[in-house]
Order: sequence, then structure tokens, then C-alpha cells
Amino acid sequence: MDEVIIDEVLVCGSVVDESKYVAKQPKTTNKQIKKIIDTMQENEKLEFTDVMWSDLSNELNELGPPIHSIKEWRKVWSNYKYNHKKSRISARSIEEESRVARTAPTAMESIPWEDAFKSFRSEFNKKFESIVQNQQRFLNQQQEIIDNQNQILQNQKVLLEQTKCCHPNKE
Repeated sequence: MDEVIIDEVLVCGSVVDESKYVAKQPKTTNKQIKKIIDTMQENEKLEFTDVMWSDLSNELNELGPPIHSIKEWRKVWSNYKYNHKKSRISARSIEEESRVARTAPTAMESIPWEDAFKSFRSEFNKKFESIVQNQQRFLNQQQEIIDNQNQILQNQKVLLEQTKCCHPNKE
């Protein structure tokens, strides 16, 4: 297999299509784009014929570089419509997202994360209530123990007093 180098590009094979390596033409100017748009809007209801494209192509080429064939100008228009449609759809979706973001949900509407939060909060409240009840039982048990200890102390004091009365010499 032969190797041919064209403008520092390595191409494999003996036959080279040099049209692929032609320099790009300058970008279509704003005047040319405006002319295409105006012409298309004026003739919106008509089917654009080859003769019309030929006339438009001549007018666009007179506006300056780039110079294109009829086929190329059709491609420029097709690309413009495609990109413009894409940007309108994108702008519409951004506007829709913005509108939705600005609209607060009504009392009847529910957002998924709100449901999850409500569920979490409900479970948290149940657990918290259970903890509070357990603490209350524990405090009640502690109070019973303290009361019992106080009763034991009282009983011991009474016994001590009784022993003093019966045996006054012991102290």
C-alpha cells in the first residue's frame, strides 16, 4: 500500500481525493443570513423553486464572501433552520423549567421529596415519643427506689429511737 503525504496529512492508498483538502470558505455573514431570512419570510407561502434559489444565490454572492453554489446556499438555509429550531426548543424548555420553578405547589399538590420528608418526620416523631415514654418509666422507677430508700431510712430511725428508749445506757 502506497503512502502519500498532502499538507502534512498522511493518507493511505494511491488515489487521493484532493477536494477534501480544500481550504474552508469564510463564515456566512450576518447580511447574507438576514437576506435569506427576509426572502424566505416574503415567500413563505410559495414553494421555493430552482429559479428562485438561483436568483437568491446570485444576490447572496453579490453581498460578498463566501461565494456558494445554489446547493451550498440551500445547505446554509437548512442548517440555519435546524439550529434555529434547536435553539427555540431549548429556549422553550428553559422557559418551561423557569415557569415550573416559579410556580409554587398548591396545598393539594405534593412533591415527592415532601412525601419522603413527611414519612421521615412521622417515623422520627414515633421514635421520639417512644424514647420519652421510656425515660418517663425510668424516672418513675428511680423515684420508687428513692421513696423506698427514704422509707428504709425512716424505719431505721424509728428502730434507733426505740432502742434508745429501751436501753438508755447504750449510745
